[in-house]
Amino acid sequence: MHPLIDLVTSHRGIKKYCLELAGDLGHDLYHEVVLYLCEKPEEQKNQLLNSSWYLFVIQVIYNTYYLPRSPFNKKFNPSQERVGIDHLEMIDEEYNQEQDLEDSERIESIKKKMTKLEWYEGVIFQIHLEGVPMKKISRDTKIPYNSVRATIKNVKNKLK
Repeated sequence: MHPLIDLVTSHRGIKKYCLELAGDLGHDLYHEVVLYLCEKPEEQKNQLLNSSWYLFVIQVIYNTYYLPRSPFNKKFNPSQERVGIDHLEMIDEEYNQEQDLEDSERIESIKKKMTKLEWYEGVIFQIHLEGVPMKKISRDTKIPYNSVRATIKNVKNKLK
């Protein structure tokens, strides 16, 4: 067996990460990752062994679990169940009603918080909310870009 595979299989943190990420499917995820690494050409395995192999393996775990085109995801992802049109329309209607309620509550909360902003922050943020990019705001107002960006970032943090 290649030293990289030995290193991965003997490292406790990798298996633990798979179990934390995928729960009951953690062992399956772990095996998929080891299989993926075994299929790599020897030259690539040697390069990984001499570089930051741990970060690469963590990225492989993440991609294997989350990417819809991964073999693991195709086999084990229960969220991709097939539903009929009637079921889909019912879910869509329920979602729209819940979303409308949440959106109106969120908008009211944001409006309250925006009244507490300094006038400068409020004006810059309002322009940005209208869809104007930060670079254009900077050009049009002659305010340095970094200042516009920092203001918008600060306002977003205040509104959280």
